Amino acid sequence: SDVVERALMAIEYSRQNMLFLSCYNESIHRAADRKKGIQKALIKAIKNVEIDVYFQPKIDLRHNCVVAYEALMRWFSDDYGFVPPWEVIEAAQELNLPIELDKCVMNKTLSIIKANSSIFNADTPVAINLSAKSFGMKCIIDELIEKINAHDIDPKSIEVEVTEDALLTIGDQVKSNASALREAGVKICLDDFGTGYSALSYLGKLPLDNL
Repeated sequence: SDVVERALMAIEYSRQNMLFLSCYNESIHRAADRKKGIQKALIKAIKNVEIDVYFQPKIDLRHNCVVAYEALMRWFSDDYGFVPPWEVIEAAQELNLPIELDKCVMNKTLSIIKANSSIFNADTPVAINLSAKSFGMKCIIDELIEKINAHDIDPKSIEVEVTEDALLTIGDQVKSNASALREAGVKICLDDFGTGYSALSYLGKLPLDNL
């Protein structure tokens, strides 16, 4: 019934916003409808490779030049316009599609790098973001290395960037994946260190190149 559906919306709103109590209102309903719509559209966008990649330059202020790039996931939906990255990631997580999203962005990024080797090369490497879940999966790391080789891309043109939550789940597979990347010539970068629960002691557990 409508009453039960609206009560569940209020409960979900309370959970997401860490509130003890919420009362249903139209804004909650609109937010719930938007979430459902975005999730449905995102499934199609990932399947049809409609996720875009923007390249944000990293500037050396001492010499006023570009020294690297970061590949940023962006999505423009016909129904919702530009959807904020945090909302895309949240939808992917709730749909259990973070790995599919990572692969979509990873493959598109490599294709662009291959087509623009004069811009993206060992002197200006591109950092590709991987979720902690993807970083812990051998098949994803193997696929990344295989695609780099298949595109005949210099591995030094690529960096893998992970957030510090990857450090909190370090196991044999994560260490093995990190070693495989380093052996392939791909650097590993840690993003957002200090924003979560990691300590300096975690930094020695992975072969990191920079923070």
